[in-house]
Amino acid sequence: MPRRRDGGDREPSRRSNGIANEDRLRALGDVVDGRTPAEPTRRPRRRRRRAGRIALISVASLVALIVVVVGGGYLYANWRFSQIHKINVTSEVKPISGKPFNILVVGSDSRAGLVNFGNGPSLLAQTVTANFGIPINDTVVVSFAGLINAADALGGVYLDFPYPAADPYSGLRIRHPGCQLIKGFEALAVVRSRHYYYNVKGHGVWPGNNTPPSTLYADGWLYDGTSDFGRIERQSAFLRAMVDRGKTLYNPLTINNFLSKIPQGITLDQNFSLNELVGLAVRFHSLNANAISTYTLPVYSATSPVLGDVLYVQQPETQQLFVNVFGSQLETPTNPPPNSSGQTPLPPAIAPTTTTTAGSTPASSSGHASGHATSATATTTTSPTATYASYNPRPCAP
Repeated sequence: MPRRRDGGDREPSRRSNGIANEDRLRALGDVVDGRTPAEPTRRPRRRRRRAGRIALISVASLVALIVVVVGGGYLYANWRFSQIHKINVTSEVKPISGKPFNILVVGSDSRAGLVNFGNGPSLLAQTVTANFGIPINDTVVVSFAGLINAADALGGVYLDFPYPAADPYSGLRIRHPGCQLIKGFEALAVVRSRHYYYNVKGHGVWPGNNTPPSTLYADGWLYDGTSDFGRIERQSAFLRAMVDRGKTLYNPLTINNFLSKIPQGITLDQNFSLNELVGLAVRFHSLNANAISTYTLPVYSATSPVLGDVLYVQQPETQQLFVNVFGSQLETPTNPPPNSSGQTPLPPAIAPTTTTTAGSTPASSSGHASGHATSATATTTTSPTATYASYNPRPCAP
């Protein structure tokens, strides 16, 4: 009998059935008989359980990562949103869930800050509703300087100028035609331009405040006499180009720089929530800027003995435009704007129409009209997109 180290007898190794190495003997017998041993069949089950645990851990880690990213993104967005200045607009109405809503966007050319506005936006929103029956749900005030800062954060925007252009008052100097990158002071000069010149010869002396008209015409310079209406078209082109530019950028640092500039350029009403802003971004993230329809209020010019030259609302074109855009949302005005005779009649009853025709009345396409409309027959209002001035810049791709 084997001896232990301490001198005692050592018992043989035994299993529950009393036979030593029984498992190995059974496995050897299985191999001899051509059967698959029983023990190895238990190992794949352990591997499957181990693979299942690994997959479960991977899924849980992925879910945790998504929660961290989404939660962190929301906290970051909320922080940026808190930096945007808010104003109190008392005349707004609460939007109806699932229905279209109206945002009044007011442009400010002041660098001193949007708070110089005071209660201006409130009075403006109230006037729009009282004059035209358009309910205002939210108000946004945009400064030109802030808008340019945001555009510069994107690296500028691309505009195609058909001709060299200049504005002696805004400081605009576009020295050659074609698609070009616009940013900084040059971009601000574009959106501010109300005295816009363009050179059909492609060269010539730059116009100044005191340049004689005869010299300008001889050098090929022509003047856009539409003033604010021409500026509206150029601002629209700039905004479209800015949307196109923003949609092509994916650099997180550039996006963060852009987001950091937005609070410097806009002011929101106190009812504008972060969820509402995010909802707008999600809904319009794939918006084609060229598909946006823009309209200018149809007006006509007349001379007032007290006020001088005044632009008056042209009817029934204006009411036709409002009915087509706002539909059943449109309310009866409580204080219609006066006409050139000093009267304040209610707008005519107009049936909605979806037909658009290029080249309707001059007021419909460019914001100008040659005379006062006396007929009650509705005319179709055309988007300026279809009748864009050929000398104004357009968005382009480099």
